[in-house]
Amino acid sequence: MANPQSISLHASGAETITGTGSSVDITSLRQAAKLTLEITAVAGTTPTLVVAIQTSPSGAGSWQQVAAFASQNAVGTIDLVTAKLSRFVRAVWTITGTLGQSFTFALTGTAHQLYVTPDQAEQIAIPVAALSTLSDQEKAAAAIRASDYAEGKIAGAFTMPITAWGDDVRGATADLYVWHALSKRGFSPEGNELVLERKNDAIKWFGDVSAGRVKPPGIIDATPDSYEAGSYVVTRPRRGW
Repeated sequence: MANPQSISLHASGAETITGTGSSVDITSLRQAAKLTLEITAVAGTTPTLVVAIQTSPSGAGSWQQVAAFASQNAVGTIDLVTAKLSRFVRAVWTITGTLGQSFTFALTGTAHQLYVTPDQAEQIAIPVAALSTLSDQEKAAAAIRASDYAEGKIAGAFTMPITAWGDDVRGATADLYVWHALSKRGFSPEGNELVLERKNDAIKWFGDVSAGRVKPPGIIDATPDSYEAGSYVVTRPRRGW
């Protein structure tokens, strides 16, 4: 499983009416995405395009909207980050105008595995109020950045993908999340020595994991369970025959 996973929610093409894109399976391991909406042509009188992101755990039945791009009426490129995804993701777009409205656009990006979500990190490592001024996008970006760092280190000692992990991995990733989130918000050095210390401790701990000096007990990786080295001997106690 490649991580991050490249995804396309709308291939470049013209749309003149409201529509829904095909669902994309990002697997149950990925909960976040960095997306880019690229509009290359606009036509019509007072045209408006709104593109939203929906997600579903099954790809059928109920779909939930988790994020949306700001309303667009001109050529341009817009980025969006979300950390609230289930297994299946799709785009829906609403086009309005008074005459001949048309938008040519593409929606692509990458889906990421998170070792801690923003909600988990704020339960583990920092009061929710401390990050109340950050948008969901900014929190998602901090979670992706912290998780990508964690995965880069974990991959040095384990076979990817990681399908389960414990509170040690989650907590260390949360400490990195807090540092990135607070750096985005902006904070004064006074009273934040603990944040810096925990960030540095997390970096050191992940370095030890990568080097094999620490083996987190909760990690389940992609190492095969079956024995593939050929024949083997099983010794049993003598029966006295």
